[in-house]
Amino acid sequence: MNWTFNKVKEFMEKLGIYISNESLWSNACTTKGCVNENNSLESYQKLEFLGDRIWNFCIALNLYNKTSKKEIKDIELEYKKLTNNKFQQKISKEYEFDNLLRMNKGEYNQKQYMGKPASDIIESIVGAMYIELGMSKTVEFINNLIKKYTN
Repeated sequence: MNWTFNKVKEFMEKLGIYISNESLWSNACTTKGCVNENNSLESYQKLEFLGDRIWNFCIALNLYNKTSKKEIKDIELEYKKLTNNKFQQKISKEYEFDNLLRMNKGEYNQKQYMGKPASDIIESIVGAMYIELGMSKTVEFINNLIKKYTN
């Protein structure tokens, strides 16, 4: 896939998210393998680290706000389900976030993006959203992604 910022921008606009920081979003979509082939790029790893923590916080906040009468064990089970890499991979495939990945030819040809990078892209997008758009927009975004999976 020929990666461009405009493709990412158009994709995010379809979700109601308006972005403008090309460098930030380039990093958010670039795999480590792609960086190994082109040292001028930066991978999504730092944004993924940040996004992972924000994702988990937003899930906890969502469950806290929605579950006033549930037992804590039920909330914890739902939290584990929604913060699992497999769940993020499912969301990535459903919304086609994995199509935003900037990969090297080997990764693309071997379809390695079908595993962990599919969940990584969700977390790196969340990290980039937080940096560019703030917490309120990021919380809203995550809540919209998971609403059909929460009781």
